[in-house]
Amino acid sequence: MIRILTSLLALAVFAGAALANAASGQDQAPPASLNAYPAERLLPFWRTYVAQAQNGELAFRPAYRLDPPPAPDEAVSGFWLEGLDGTLLPLEVDTEGYLIIPQAAEAAGFVTRASRMHHDAQRPLPAIRLEIVAELAPARHYPISDLAAITHAVDHFQRDAMGLAALMAPRFDTLVWHFDGPAPDGWLTSRNGQRQSLEAYDNTLSLRMTGRIGRQGGQVELEALPLRLTIEVR
Repeated sequence: MIRILTSLLALAVFAGAALANAASGQDQAPPASLNAYPAERLLPFWRTYVAQAQNGELAFRPAYRLDPPPAPDEAVSGFWLEGLDGTLLPLEVDTEGYLIIPQAAEAAGFVTRASRMHHDAQRPLPAIRLEIVAELAPARHYPISDLAAITHAVDHFQRDAMGLAALMAPRFDTLVWHFDGPAPDGWLTSRNGQRQSLEAYDNTLSLRMTGRIGRQGGQVELEALPLRLTIEVR
């Protein structure tokens, strides 16, 4: 059984560039031997994201990272997305291991419940890691009101995507800042000036957004600009 690392199974859940169309991949011919999987299992939340993005700009988007990623000099993921007419669209992978979703797949109705993804049967099947990436410009200061709002929006998005199953699923309530190199110092600073250090691990700083933190307000202060901000399950 394919092992998909989604946040729904207590696994982690960057940015828009990782989901842009790559014209150079359109000439890839699929191999003779392919294994087919439901697209919604490999690209969870994508269909809901596309449907909601048609009605207005969302403050976040799902991204899908291969684990393990391909070799540094390899842009081929080994995955193909089946189009409505049966055409197989190759999915390339960027330098950080994220799948590059074809632009055609951002059209409403392109990915349906019946859509399939195919994988080269001669290649080891990687896990796919779902991440929710905030569409916020990198900054050194983040108002808690903005962070609480995007966390709340992701929570509603999860409920729309999962239905009643969301009631039993882990919540996306942890904000994770990713840096190029070891994580710098960072703090949660309240309105009255009290400081609490953010949790540091390797190249990330994280903060679990609770109702109490949201009500207290204040801001997150970082000593360096992050590469991106993700909302994850921890």
